[in-house]
Amino acid sequence: MLKELKLKKGKVTLVMKNNDKETRFVLKRISESFNKLREFFDVSLPPLKIYLAYSREEFDKFVGRKTDSWEVGHTNSP
Repeated sequence: MLKELKLKKGKVTLVMKNNDKETRFVLKRISESFNKLREFFDVSLPPLKIYLAYSREEFDKFVGRKTDSWEVGHTNSP
């Protein structure tokens, strides 16, 4: 089962498994990266929704196609 975690007053939503033991690590890294991007570019970033995939099959389903082994992330904007 996936759950949503909100970070930075609703600016970042992280969707991950309920039992993921790396929750704190992932949230810390996202928070640090979010702050660095905001400071470097001196802009307000749009809301982000980050899904963590736990298998290649899950990643393929999310992307909507068979992905190559080197593909480790995907972006999508409305």
